[in-house]
Amino acid sequence: MISRDGKRAIGMVAAAAALVFALASPVPFQAADPADASAGVRAFNTGDYKGAAASLAREVQASPDDLGLRITYAVALLQMKDYQTAAAQLDRAVALAPSASILRDLHVSTSARTRATKAGTAATMKPLAGAVVTPGPGQSKDSSVAALRQAAIEHPASAAAASLLGDAYQLSGKLSEAEQWYRKAMALAPEWTKPAVGLALTALDTDPTRSANLLEDVLRRDPSNSQARLWLGDAYRRTGRQDLADRCYLQAAEDPLTRADALVRRGTQYMGQNQVLKAEEQFSRAQAVDPDNLPAVVGMAQTQSLRNDFGEAQKTAGSAADKSKALSPATQAKVYLNAAQVAQAAGNYDDAGHYIGTANRLAPDDQSIYAQEAGLYARQDSLRGWIAEQESALKQKPGDLTAMRRLAEGYRAAGDHVRRLEILDRLTEAGAAGAWQWKLQSAESLWALGRKDDACERWLSAVDAGYPTRTIRIAESIGSRADASSYVTSRFSVRKSSRNAGHLLYAIASREGRYAEALAHLDRVIALDPKNVTLMGQRGWLLGKMGRSAEAEKAFHKQRDLIRQKQ
Repeated sequence: MISRDGKRAIGMVAAAAALVFALASPVPFQAADPADASAGVRAFNTGDYKGAAASLAREVQASPDDLGLRITYAVALLQMKDYQTAAAQLDRAVALAPSASILRDLHVSTSARTRATKAGTAATMKPLAGAVVTPGPGQSKDSSVAALRQAAIEHPASAAAASLLGDAYQLSGKLSEAEQWYRKAMALAPEWTKPAVGLALTALDTDPTRSANLLEDVLRRDPSNSQARLWLGDAYRRTGRQDLADRCYLQAAEDPLTRADALVRRGTQYMGQNQVLKAEEQFSRAQAVDPDNLPAVVGMAQTQSLRNDFGEAQKTAGSAADKSKALSPATQAKVYLNAAQVAQAAGNYDDAGHYIGTANRLAPDDQSIYAQEAGLYARQDSLRGWIAEQESALKQKPGDLTAMRRLAEGYRAAGDHVRRLEILDRLTEAGAAGAWQWKLQSAESLWALGRKDDACERWLSAVDAGYPTRTIRIAESIGSRADASSYVTSRFSVRKSSRNAGHLLYAIASREGRYAEALAHLDRVIALDPKNVTLMGQRGWLLGKMGRSAEAEKAFHKQRDLIRQKQ
C-alpha cells in the first residue's frame, strides 16, 4: 500500500520528468532558376562549400549590404568549420539586422566556438534549429522572421537563407511555415542535412515516428551528427522505443558538444522511474559540463524539491527563471511554471502566484498554466472567489478568452461539470486555439455527468479535430475513466467503418495492449487514408510492440517513401 504522501511524491516525479523533457506568413514559392543564382549560392547547393566560400567572399565584397549573401557565406564557412571567419561574417549580418535574435545567437555561439578552438577546449555550439534567442541591448521586438524572409525572397535559390528562415519560424512557434521553408531548402540542396533536421524537429511532438524516420535518414548520410542522434533519442522515447532512445543518449554523451544535453535526457529518464538521486547525479554532471544548461538547472530544482530541500530548490528554480529570460517565450513559460511548482511545494504561495502570472503573460495559450493557477487558489481555499472574479470579467467582456480558459480550469477544480461544459462549448464556438482539447475536456465532463452517449460522440469529435496526431491522447483520456474504454469500444464497434471511429478504436486497443485488435483497426483506417504518413508510422510502432520487427521496418520504410513523395 502506497501512502498518500508517497503517491503525491510519485506524481511530482512524473510531472517533473515531463517538464524537464519539454525543455525544445509564407510566400508562394516559385521555382528558382539556378542560372539566376549567384555562383556562390549554386556551389553551396551542390555541397561544394569551399567553392561556395571562395565565390561568396567576392560577392559580399561587391554587395556588402546583402544580408542573404552574407548569411549564405557564413553558413558555408560553418560547414567548413571555419568558425573564426564565420563569426566575422555573422557580426556583419547582425549589424545589417540588429534585432534578428537568431542571427545574434548564432554569432554568439560561433564566437564562443572560435575561442574554444584557439584554447584547445570543447565548447557547445547551439544548433540553428532550436537555438537560444538572445535579445540585444534595448531590443524588445525580434525581427528574425522579417529579416530572413526578405533575404530568402531576394535569393530564392539560397538553401541557407530558406533553412535559416525555417529556424526563425520554428522559434516563433509557426511550425507549418517552418516546414514549408525547410522543404524548400531540402529541394534546393538535397545533400545538405541541416534542413532535414529542422523538419524533423517540427514533427517531434505531434508525429514522433515521422521525426524519427527523418533523423534516421540524416544519420545514414551523416553518422557523426551527434545533435541529430540526440533528437533521434527523443523521437524514439516518444514512440515508446526506450531501448533505442537509451542507445542514442549514450552515444550522444560521448561527444563533448552534446554531452550535457544527453546527461539531462538520462536524468529525465531516471525521474520518470522515480529514481530521484540518480536523476540528480545526471543533472549535476550536465551542469559540470555546461554550467549554463538550463534544463539541467531546472532538473536540479525539481530533484531538490522532491528531496524536501525546499530552500535550495527555490534558489535553483529562481536562478533558472532568471537564465530563461534569453529564451523564447514558450520556453520561458515552462521554466517559470517549474519555479511555481517548486514554490508551491514549499508553501510559498506568493512567489508561486508571481511565477504563474509571468508564465501566463509569456504563453497565454498554454492551458496547463491556467490549470496550475486554479490549483494554487484551491490549495489556498480561495477558489470560489477566484471563479467569481473570472465570471465577472467574462460578463463585462463576453469574448474574453483568458477568462474562459481560467473558468474551464476553475470549474474543473471545483468539480462543477455543468458550468465547465458550458464554458468549454463557448471556447469551441469562439474558435480558441486547440479545438480538439476543448472537445476532449467537454467529453470528460459529459461522462462525469452520466451522459455517456453524448461523451462518446464528443470524444469522436475530438478525434476529428486532432486527427491523426491527437488520437492517442484522446484514448488516454477515455482510459482514465472507469469503464469508458469498454463503453466506447462497444458503441463504435457496431457502427459502420469510418476513419475517425476506427482510429479511436485502434488507439484504445493499443493503449490496453490488445495489439492484434489494434492492428486490425489501424489497417482498416489506412485503407481509407492510404497516403497518411502518420498512420504508417503508427503501424510500424505497433508491429514493433508485437515483436514483428521485419514487418515494422517495412512499415517505417514505407513511411519514409511517403515522406519523400510529399517532398
